Amino acid sequence: MRTLALVFSLALFAACGDGGFTAALNAAHENQRTPEGARYDEEFGTSFAQKHRGSLESCTAGLPRADLARFDLVARVARDGKLEVIRVEPATPVARCLEAKMTDDVYPPPPRAAYWVHVAVSITSDP
Repeated sequence: MRTLALVFSLALFAACGDGGFTAALNAAHENQRTPEGARYDEEFGTSFAQKHRGSLESCTAGLPRADLARFDLVARVARDGKLEVIRVEPATPVARCLEAKMTDDVYPPPPRAAYWVHVAVSITSDP
């Protein structure tokens, strides 16, 4: 039986442009320390977990343990809670599957427009 352990390390930042995965990730880590970032981190994380626990189960079904590598996801959340940009790294089959399932998601509205979030996903499999 496969057990999915999700590790949500959410971080946020507001930015006007899309400076790439590394820029989004670095800025997100800096701004995660703000009080409003911490509040939104909790809210987004709860919503993400509710929406995608089943998605990860379907994305990992039948895959060998070697394909269950950890990955990072960054997404830019619009003022209305819709995702404007989603990126995964590394782009594993599971990461790409989850990315595709997120395209129509709507989350709680962030404190500001163009808010980046980071989700670190680790998947474990029982022997």
